[in-house]
Amino acid sequence: HLAAHPAPRAYLLWGAHAQAHAPRAQPGVPQLVLAANHPSPLSALRPPEPFIGCDHFRKADAFLVAQGQTPVDWLGEHPEDGPAQGAAA
Repeated sequence: HLAAHPAPRAYLLWGAHAQAHAPRAQPGVPQLVLAANHPSPLSALRPPEPFIGCDHFRKADAFLVAQGQTPVDWLGEHPEDGPAQGAAA
């Protein structure tokens, strides 16, 4: 259960269903809550919060680094494997 671990958290809530389950603030636990439309082709560009261009990955990483945490490996790369196929070295 997340409440047992006070580490900083970034929540990326994409779509109305996810946003309906937004976390409540927990005293002493730094958290960032980002909301946008679902990334499906039907809503990714739709206002009021388009997924395309929301920059949630960068914002979440910046928050985690500011909290002294390691940024998320969004591409599933592992340092021992080197860069992902097609990634700039």
